[in-house]
Amino acid sequence: MLAAIASAWLCSLYTPPGETVLSGVEGTRQLIARAEAVVWVTGARTARPKDIEKAPVEWQPAGAGPPNVVAFDVHGVLKGESVPRVIIVEGTVSDADDFNEYSVPYPGVRSEGRKGSCFADVYKRGGQFLLLLVRAGANRYTPYWAPLLPVNEQIRGTSDPWLAWVRNEIASQRGA
Repeated sequence: MLAAIASAWLCSLYTPPGETVLSGVEGTRQLIARAEAVVWVTGARTARPKDIEKAPVEWQPAGAGPPNVVAFDVHGVLKGESVPRVIIVEGTVSDADDFNEYSVPYPGVRSEGRKGSCFADVYKRGGQFLLLLVRAGANRYTPYWAPLLPVNEQIRGTSDPWLAWVRNEIASQRGA
Protein backbone atom coordinates (compact mmCIF):
# COMPACT_ATOMS: atom_id res chain seq x y z
CA MET A 1 0.00 0.00 0.00
CA LEU A 2 2.80 2.41 0.88
CA ALA A 3 4.41 1.79 -2.52
CA ALA A 4 1.16 2.72 -4.29
CA ILE A 5 0.91 5.94 -2.31
CA ALA A 6 4.56 6.81 -2.93
CA SER A 7 4.26 6.18 -6.67
CA ALA A 8 1.22 8.48 -6.82
CA TRP A 9 3.36 11.26 -5.31
CA LEU A 10 5.85 10.81 -8.15
CA CYS A 11 3.19 11.71 -10.69
CA SER A 12 3.09 15.36 -11.66
CA LEU A 13 -0.45 16.72 -11.71
CA TYR A 14 -0.32 19.91 -13.75
CA THR A 15 -3.51 21.95 -13.76
CA PRO A 16 -3.76 24.57 -16.51
CA PRO A 17 -4.52 28.12 -15.34
CA GLY A 18 -8.25 28.62 -14.74
CA GLU A 19 -8.97 24.90 -14.31
CA THR A 20 -9.43 22.88 -11.13
CA VAL A 21 -8.17 19.44 -10.20
CA LEU A 22 -10.75 16.76 -10.93
CA SER A 23 -11.80 14.83 -7.83
CA GLY A 24 -14.74 12.97 -6.34
CA VAL A 25 -18.01 12.27 -8.15
CA GLU A 26 -18.11 15.76 -9.66
CA GLY A 27 -14.57 15.27 -10.94
CA THR A 28 -15.57 11.99 -12.57
CA ARG A 29 -18.56 13.73 -14.18
CA GLN A 30 -16.24 16.43 -15.53
CA LEU A 31 -13.92 13.73 -16.85
CA ILE A 32 -16.77 12.22 -18.88
CA ALA A 33 -17.82 15.69 -20.10
CA ARG A 34 -14.28 16.56 -21.24
CA ALA A 35 -13.74 13.29 -23.14
CA GLU A 36 -14.16 13.86 -26.87
CA ALA A 37 -14.91 10.19 -27.48
CA VAL A 38 -15.93 7.37 -25.14
CA VAL A 39 -15.64 3.89 -26.63
CA TRP A 40 -16.20 0.33 -25.45
CA VAL A 41 -13.40 -1.74 -26.95
CA THR A 42 -12.71 -5.46 -26.95
CA GLY A 43 -9.97 -7.88 -27.93
CA ALA A 44 -6.91 -6.14 -26.50
CA ARG A 45 -3.86 -7.40 -28.39
CA THR A 46 -0.39 -6.31 -29.42
CA ALA A 47 -1.03 -4.34 -32.61
CA ARG A 48 -0.22 -6.24 -35.78
CA PRO A 49 0.54 -4.66 -39.16
CA LYS A 50 -3.03 -5.40 -40.35
CA ASP A 51 -4.43 -3.56 -37.27
CA ILE A 52 -2.28 -0.54 -38.07
CA GLU A 53 -3.50 -0.60 -41.69
CA LYS A 54 -7.16 -0.59 -40.52
CA ALA A 55 -6.87 2.26 -38.00
CA PRO A 56 -6.85 5.80 -39.42
CA VAL A 57 -3.61 7.63 -38.65
CA GLU A 58 -5.31 10.06 -36.25
CA TRP A 59 -6.42 7.15 -34.06
CA GLN A 60 -2.86 5.81 -33.71
CA PRO A 61 -0.16 6.99 -31.30
CA ALA A 62 2.53 9.10 -32.94
CA GLY A 63 5.75 7.23 -33.66
CA ALA A 64 4.79 4.03 -31.83
CA GLY A 65 4.90 0.57 -33.29
CA PRO A 66 4.73 -3.04 -32.15
CA PRO A 67 5.35 -4.30 -29.50
CA ASN A 68 4.54 -1.06 -27.64
CA VAL A 69 1.08 -0.50 -29.07
CA VAL A 70 -2.20 -2.20 -28.29
CA ALA A 71 -5.05 -2.65 -30.77
CA PHE A 72 -8.73 -2.94 -29.87
CA ASP A 73 -11.88 -3.62 -31.85
CA VAL A 74 -14.57 -1.02 -31.21
CA HIS A 75 -17.61 -2.73 -29.72
CA GLY A 76 -19.62 0.42 -29.08
CA VAL A 77 -19.39 4.21 -29.25
CA LEU A 78 -20.97 5.96 -26.27
CA LYS A 79 -19.78 9.42 -27.29
CA GLY A 80 -18.00 10.83 -30.31
CA GLU A 81 -18.18 10.84 -34.07
CA SER A 82 -16.32 9.12 -36.90
CA VAL A 83 -14.81 6.51 -34.57
CA PRO A 84 -12.99 3.79 -36.55
CA ARG A 85 -13.52 0.04 -36.09
CA VAL A 86 -9.97 -0.40 -34.72
CA ILE A 87 -8.31 1.85 -32.13
CA ILE A 88 -4.62 1.70 -31.34
CA VAL A 89 -3.00 3.12 -28.19
CA GLU A 90 0.45 3.05 -26.67
CA GLY A 91 0.84 0.26 -24.13
CA THR A 92 1.44 -3.43 -23.65
CA VAL A 93 -0.68 -6.52 -23.21
CA SER A 94 -0.64 -8.82 -20.22
CA ASP A 95 -2.37 -12.01 -19.16
CA ALA A 96 -3.46 -10.43 -15.86
CA ASP A 97 -6.76 -8.72 -15.14
CA ASP A 98 -6.63 -5.21 -13.70
CA PHE A 99 -10.16 -4.26 -12.69
CA ASN A 100 -10.59 -1.06 -10.70
CA GLU A 101 -11.13 -1.89 -7.02
CA TYR A 102 -12.86 1.41 -6.22
CA SER A 103 -16.64 1.79 -6.09
CA VAL A 104 -18.42 3.30 -9.09
CA PRO A 105 -18.11 6.10 -10.04
CA TYR A 106 -14.38 5.47 -9.94
CA PRO A 107 -12.44 8.29 -8.27
CA GLY A 108 -9.09 7.05 -9.57
CA VAL A 109 -7.17 4.89 -11.98
CA ARG A 110 -6.87 1.08 -11.76
CA SER A 111 -3.79 -0.34 -10.01
CA GLU A 112 -1.51 -0.38 -13.10
CA GLY A 113 -1.75 3.42 -13.17
CA ARG A 114 -0.54 3.73 -9.59
CA LYS A 115 2.84 2.14 -10.26
CA GLY A 116 4.64 5.35 -11.16
CA SER A 117 3.55 6.31 -14.67
CA CYS A 118 0.25 8.01 -13.63
CA PHE A 119 -1.64 6.05 -16.32
CA ALA A 120 -2.60 2.40 -16.70
CA ASP A 121 -0.96 1.39 -19.97
CA VAL A 122 -1.12 -2.39 -19.53
CA TYR A 123 -4.15 -4.15 -20.98
CA LYS A 124 -5.47 -7.68 -20.39
CA ARG A 125 -5.01 -9.76 -23.54
CA GLY A 126 -8.46 -10.20 -25.10
CA GLY A 127 -9.96 -7.89 -22.47
CA GLN A 128 -12.68 -5.29 -22.70
CA PHE A 129 -12.05 -1.65 -21.78
CA LEU A 130 -13.88 1.64 -21.68
CA LEU A 131 -11.63 4.33 -23.19
CA LEU A 132 -12.15 8.06 -22.60
CA LEU A 133 -10.30 9.76 -25.43
CA VAL A 134 -9.23 13.32 -26.24
CA ARG A 135 -7.23 14.84 -29.05
CA ALA A 136 -3.49 14.78 -28.50
CA GLY A 137 -2.32 17.46 -30.86
CA ALA A 138 -4.02 18.27 -34.12
CA ASN A 139 -4.67 14.78 -35.44
CA ARG A 140 -4.20 12.20 -32.68
CA TYR A 141 -6.40 10.72 -29.96
CA THR A 142 -5.22 9.32 -26.64
CA PRO A 143 -6.59 7.89 -23.39
CA TYR A 144 -3.59 9.31 -21.52
CA TRP A 145 -4.77 12.81 -20.67
CA ALA A 146 -5.97 12.84 -17.05
CA PRO A 147 -3.29 11.50 -14.66
CA LEU A 148 -4.41 9.02 -12.00
CA LEU A 149 -8.02 9.08 -13.26
CA PRO A 150 -10.18 6.31 -14.82
CA VAL A 151 -9.63 7.03 -18.52
CA ASN A 152 -9.11 3.42 -19.69
CA GLU A 153 -10.76 0.99 -17.31
CA GLN A 154 -11.11 -2.76 -17.81
CA ILE A 155 -14.77 -3.80 -17.82
CA ARG A 156 -16.67 -7.09 -17.57
CA GLY A 157 -19.08 -6.67 -20.47
CA THR A 158 -22.65 -5.43 -20.82
CA SER A 159 -23.54 -5.59 -17.11
CA ASP A 160 -20.39 -3.83 -15.88
CA PRO A 161 -21.25 -1.10 -13.30
CA TRP A 162 -18.66 1.36 -14.70
CA LEU A 163 -20.06 0.99 -18.23
CA ALA A 164 -23.61 1.56 -16.92
CA TRP A 165 -22.57 4.62 -14.87
CA VAL A 166 -20.72 6.22 -17.78
CA ARG A 167 -23.64 5.53 -20.16
CA ASN A 168 -26.07 7.15 -17.73
CA GLU A 169 -23.77 10.11 -17.19
CA ILE A 170 -23.40 10.72 -20.93
CA ALA A 171 -27.19 10.50 -21.35
CA SER A 172 -27.77 12.99 -18.51
CA GLN A 173 -25.17 15.39 -19.92
CA ARG A 174 -26.86 15.27 -23.33
CA GLY A 175 -30.21 16.00 -21.71
CA ALA A 176 -28.83 18.98 -19.79
